[in-house]
Amino acid sequence: MAALSNVPPKKDRTMLYIGIIAVIAIAIIVGAVLTYLYFDDQDRQNKNRERLKQAFSDQLNATNASYAYVMAYPAAPNKNYVEDFRAWIDGYRQRVADYSHTVDTLLYNGTELKMVVAADSSDSANVTQACNRANDTVRSLNDSIQRIETEYLSYVALKDNASKDYRMALERSAGFYSAAWDQMHNETTYIGSGFYHNFLKACEQNITYYNQSIPLAQSYGCIYQNYLKGDDYYAVNATIDAMHGNVTKLKARYNELLKHIPNATVNLMDLNTAINEKGQFQKVQNFQVINNDFPMLISDVVVRFQLINRATGAVRSTADVPVEMAPGIGYSRYIYQAVLLCDEGGDYDIRYTITYEY
Repeated sequence: MAALSNVPPKKDRTMLYIGIIAVIAIAIIVGAVLTYLYFDDQDRQNKNRERLKQAFSDQLNATNASYAYVMAYPAAPNKNYVEDFRAWIDGYRQRVADYSHTVDTLLYNGTELKMVVAADSSDSANVTQACNRANDTVRSLNDSIQRIETEYLSYVALKDNASKDYRMALERSAGFYSAAWDQMHNETTYIGSGFYHNFLKACEQNITYYNQSIPLAQSYGCIYQNYLKGDDYYAVNATIDAMHGNVTKLKARYNELLKHIPNATVNLMDLNTAINEKGQFQKVQNFQVINNDFPMLISDVVVRFQLINRATGAVRSTADVPVEMAPGIGYSRYIYQAVLLCDEGGDYDIRYTITYEY
């Protein structure tokens, strides 16, 4: 019996070789494919990384440009003009908001970029530094806006206080004006009553109160004008001018009231020279008082005489003579005498004034 052999038949060996070659070929193809896929993925990653780098760089430039636009915002206007100041703040706030939006996009792009670069790489460090700086800038700008808003509120309060002081001063003056004007149109109650003089004094005092109130209103108006411009500014001047015009109106009305004052005159009669019991020379002036506007009443009549030396102009003597007016008629009850000491042979003039209540 022949011995068994482990060597496959020739045909089988051929098939084995073919199989081995096929496996090797497949392995080579698979390796090639895997190699291609690996390098293709690396290429895609590199391209994506460069894209993200470029996107971050472009956004960083846009962020810097936006910040430069914020910094180029005009200086604040006169802060006393709170409406202009408010508009300026709103414009500034909008620029900061636009900048903040660019920073948000920068942070988003930075996050994406850091996901495709090594954590310890310079690219990652640069992204972190740029994003932190931009974040700090946003916070600083928002803090400045809050400070500006606080400042704005302080100016609003100053304007409101100035307006309130001015309006209160105007109301105070208006009260004085109304009191003066209304009172001076109640003259019929006092004409001929014997109290007309007191009525006129009260009218005059009310005019004084009103007139003295104007400088305070004007002072507060000047302070208020610091916060006004245009027509509002000039309206304050017009108001003060009108107040001075009211004084003129009150005085004109007061002058009309003076026409109701009774006109009392002194009727001088004979003038005699005499010697009194002490042996002194004296001038005796007889006179009478006439109320030319009777039945309007006058009272507390006093005629004040002076004896004047014609050569020197000096007053030699005086005499104040109270006069009682006769009831029911327009002249004094009696003939009155003013006794004035003089010197023998002296040359004199007699002067007098008359006062009375009405």
